[in-house]
Amino acid sequence: MNLCVRLICYSFLAWPLLACSLQDPNLEELRRLCEKDAGVNIYRSVDADGYYNGSVPETSFLELIKSDFEFIEFCDDNPLQNELLEGPGCGRMTRAPKSSGRCHPWLQKILDESYPEPYVRFRQDYCVQFESIPVATARYSFQTDLKAWQPKGGEGEFTRVRAWITDTNYSELMGEYISYSFNPNPGSSASRSCYHLDSKYSSYRDANFVNRILVQSGN
Repeated sequence: MNLCVRLICYSFLAWPLLACSLQDPNLEELRRLCEKDAGVNIYRSVDADGYYNGSVPETSFLELIKSDFEFIEFCDDNPLQNELLEGPGCGRMTRAPKSSGRCHPWLQKILDESYPEPYVRFRQDYCVQFESIPVATARYSFQTDLKAWQPKGGEGEFTRVRAWITDTNYSELMGEYISYSFNPNPGSSASRSCYHLDSKYSSYRDANFVNRILVQSGN
């Protein structure tokens, strides 16, 4: 082993250890994956009052109250709670004036007993109306997909997350967000993602993906 390699891999100084970690083949593979297709691509933006949440139905309530959307629709094949859907089906959550008399009791209880933002700000003037619907009818659809696999060495886990929005009237892809991550010990260590490797990538939160494509009418 030459002197240069020894300085990189065996020195107790912090920067050589970092340099050595960057030579981890799994991190190099992560970098390759990120450079392949990670990032945010927005093909068309529109004014929208709401959308269909085809990702995680349970997040629809929070997504509505932290936004200016008028409604969010969702479908759930296996509802975890029966306060909204008693079985597989679809529903629509709608922003309603607090004095409308259309507030859903269970959702209102959550609003009243939650003190962080955006709950406090939302409940000052609004509540959430809920209705079961036969099928989702929103024109714009938000979907996500998560894939996971092990590296060739068998230790750790790579993941690829993709989020996308379509105009269902024309089967048009309006935008997509793609990112990768690697976790050397799933369940007991933190993941490294594309935005940890290069500032040209962003986390999903920082990408503000949905709001950049579906411009909320209240803004």
